[in-house]
Formats: sequence, C-alpha cells, structure tokens
Amino acid sequence: MAEAPPARCTQDSMTNRQERDDVPLDGDTSAEAAAPADAGDGEAPRDAERIAALEAEVAELTERHARAVADLQNYRRRTEERWSERARAVLAETMARCLPPLDDLNRALDSVDDALDGHQWVEGVRLVQRNFREMLANAGVEEIAGEGEAFDPLVHEAVTSAPGPEGEIVAVVREGYRIQDYVLRPAQVVVGSGQQATEQQA
Repeated sequence: MAEAPPARCTQDSMTNRQERDDVPLDGDTSAEAAAPADAGDGEAPRDAERIAALEAEVAELTERHARAVADLQNYRRRTEERWSERARAVLAETMARCLPPLDDLNRALDSVDDALDGHQWVEGVRLVQRNFREMLANAGVEEIAGEGEAFDPLVHEAVTSAPGPEGEIVAVVREGYRIQDYVLRPAQVVVGSGQQATEQQA
C-alpha cells in the first residue's frame, strides 16, 4: 500500500516532459516565420508580370479599335463622295440634254422681226424660254460669263478672233453653262486679236 505515491510522480514527470517537447525551439520558430514571407516575395514579381501583360493587351486592343474606327470613317467618307459625285454626274448629264432646246428657243427669239414683237405667240415663246432658264437655275446651272471677260480655256472655246483687246472676249457665239465647278459645255466665243490696240498705238 505504501508504493502508490511513486507512480504518481512518474506520471507527473512524463506530463512535464511532453509539455517541454511541445514548445518549439527558437531556430524552428524563425524558419517557420520566414517561410510565408519568402512565399509572398515570390508572388509579387509574378503579379507585376501579369499586370504588365494585361496592360500591353489593353493597349493593343485599344490601338486595334482606333484603327477599325478610322477605317470605318474613311470608308463612309469615300462612299459618300462616290455617291455625291455620281449624283452630280447624273444631274449634269440631265441638264446638258436640256441645253439644245434652250438654244433653239434663243435662236428663234433672236430671229423674230421687230414688227412681230409683242405678238401673243412671240410672248409665249419668251415665257417658255424664261421657264427653261428658271428650271436650269433652280437645278444649280449657271451661265458662263462671256463678252467683256478675259478668255479662260477652262470654260471658253475660241471659234475665231476679231479686232479688239487681246485675250478679251468680244462676242459670244453660243452660251456656255456649268454646275458649280463642273462645266456642262464651254461657251463658244470670239476672242480679241489685239489689232485694234496696235492700231491705236501706231
């Protein structure tokens, strides 16, 4: 019966030894604390690389989008220009076909004798002529300036020369017309030869 206390002492000794074994050494604690820090330092460069790659991809996509928008705008502009040019060409062709009848009306009225001036049929022809001219004007057709103007080979066609200031139009044989900068037909004109100016100097 007196041997029971030594057994309790042995059990207490084993418990104290186990508690001492559970306490980590100083060297082990430093290693475990350093391990997470090292892992974090390794993740930072990889994150920076991923961010740089994403930024480069965004920049490339932005540039491609800008090029696509510019190409679309250029395509729209070229298409509008082609349609505008086509519409103007069709209008010019249509208006050019109206010029010969107007020439006939002009010649008919120029040949009317003064004694017939004021007759109803003459006034009717003049009314048709005015309506014709108004129709052309409303479509943007303009008559090319002639007599008294300097000869311009872009809008005038010289059919002959006559005494008068050199290079100046002294008479119009047939009117010319244009729409803006598009010449429907050049004006046929008589150009001064400069003989009159030479005679005055002599």
